Amino acid sequence: MGTLGAEKTQASRVTEEQKQENKKIAKGWKASNLSKTVDSILASATRLEKEIDAETKYWEQVLAVSESGWAVCRLPQEKHTLGVRFGFAEASPTFRNRSLAALRRNPDGSIYLDQGITSPEPQSLRVLIQTNGITTGETILPKAVSEDSPIQDFILQARNTIFVSELWQEMTREVRTLASHGLQSDTNTNVIVIPLSPTKKILLELQTLPTDPFRPVLVLPHQSPINLAQNNPFPILRSLLTRFSHEAVVSSIHSLLTPLCTTLTSASLSTPPTYTVAPGTTPPFPNLSTPERILTTLTNQLESLTTITFPFPLSSPPHSSIPSSFSHTTPITSSPSILQIRTMTATQNHSRPIYYLRITPDTSPLLQLCPPHPMVSEWHHVKEYILWLVGCWLAHTFSSSPKDEEGWKPTTQGNMLRKAFSGSTDEGGVKQMSFEVLSVPVLGPEVPSKVGENGKEKIKISVRWEWTTGIEQEWKERRDLSEGEEYMNGIVELMIWEENLRKLLGR
Repeated sequence: MGTLGAEKTQASRVTEEQKQENKKIAKGWKASNLSKTVDSILASATRLEKEIDAETKYWEQVLAVSESGWAVCRLPQEKHTLGVRFGFAEASPTFRNRSLAALRRNPDGSIYLDQGITSPEPQSLRVLIQTNGITTGETILPKAVSEDSPIQDFILQARNTIFVSELWQEMTREVRTLASHGLQSDTNTNVIVIPLSPTKKILLELQTLPTDPFRPVLVLPHQSPINLAQNNPFPILRSLLTRFSHEAVVSSIHSLLTPLCTTLTSASLSTPPTYTVAPGTTPPFPNLSTPERILTTLTNQLESLTTITFPFPLSSPPHSSIPSSFSHTTPITSSPSILQIRTMTATQNHSRPIYYLRITPDTSPLLQLCPPHPMVSEWHHVKEYILWLVGCWLAHTFSSSPKDEEGWKPTTQGNMLRKAFSGSTDEGGVKQMSFEVLSVPVLGPEVPSKVGENGKEKIKISVRWEWTTGIEQEWKERRDLSEGEEYMNGIVELMIWEENLRKLLGR
């Protein structure tokens, strides 16, 4: 069974007006939340649009870097980050690891180069030339890349910096092996000193501003392919030293032969010697590109060919001061004798210049009088031989015909002639005459000279004679018949040959 009960509850106090008010409040909250949602969606859309624009800008710059030829890759430590490799695959491991930088994005979508712990300051070489302590030449230092420059300029600047750093390390390492050649390096000031002459030197400085590449910079790219083929270190400064040495040798040849030929011309010779100096011909390299051919030419062996022509006049000129009785009357061929001096220097090993001497044609009388040594390793030996050869040429030019029994006859010594005079014991005898050619350096204060210039020289040509038998003691005194002096800045005329030669012929 159950019971049924009932209870009267209290009536609601919410009025109809309050219910309407609550509905309005709920409706307002809904509208407010909807407005916030719309604003949030609009903000997200704006932010997404900006992100898309920034990401598009970033990838456009990355694509531009890739299209410029730079290698874009992922960083080994950060797989989600792109980087660019601006170094050289053939570089040493230290510099090869430093030649990878991250391509990071700025908030505005622009890209910047993050080189990590590597110094961001651009570095390059500056070349100075000093003469007597005064700077006479200097490479131009352009400004560093500005902040608003394209990313490709920063990558190129980073590549140049890492390149110069490796070049500087190779040069400072090579300086230690070239101390005997006068090279010096200062690690505190980052300066390498290369002496060219007592008054001139080259300074290589490592600066923090980019500069135009110098000739050693051309050599380092050529080192990389060679290092792939062999492990021998490729010389950089050594190649420069060798080229400077070769230029000094060529300058020495000019310093000797120019005054020599001019002096002989001033001596009223009808056909004085002449000379030419020409660079050696480089063999063709058909399989190499143009830059490789240029670098091979710079780093290959250096060569120059000096040709000295010695003509043999058939008679004296009409107005010559040389007596006609002293002229060469022997029937000879019209072809002159030619001395060829081929100078060769191997740059990679910094070998000393080698001189190859040859006289043509094979029928040349000079080849019989004073044959050259086929290969000479010292310049002063070559210089002495040239002066000796000129003396032999003068003696042969002024010698008499073999048919003339009373004329001047050659002797076993190429630059000496001999003549017999008939007569009594006191009057007759044998007169001996020698031709000597000397090179005397000009004394005086040292003047700044060009690269490789050895200074001024003067040429002295003298004819000496003596009586060997049957003449008074006073005839044994040696006298200079003529003396020619040639300076680089002028010519001192020779003494007149005619009067002295007439005295020489005397009796």
